[in-house]
Amino acid sequence: MKVLFGAAWAVLCKDLLLEMRTRYGINTIVLFVLISVALTLFSLAGEVLRQEIIAALFWNTVFFAAMVALQRGF
Repeated sequence: MKVLFGAAWAVLCKDLLLEMRTRYGINTIVLFVLISVALTLFSLAGEVLRQEIIAALFWNTVFFAAMVALQRGF
């Protein structure tokens, strides 16, 4: 199990170093998250929401941010 986590950690470190060199993907993801949060706050207009709706909004934002991040992988 330690070998698996060690290999995953090595791949993660390598990918982060590559992203830091180009900064293309990180900038895109950060901009997407900021725009998503701003649009969500504007659309809610101060309404009180249930926890289920907040969780759904959060996971939708995470999903679409991951889709933006995955475009570089292909």
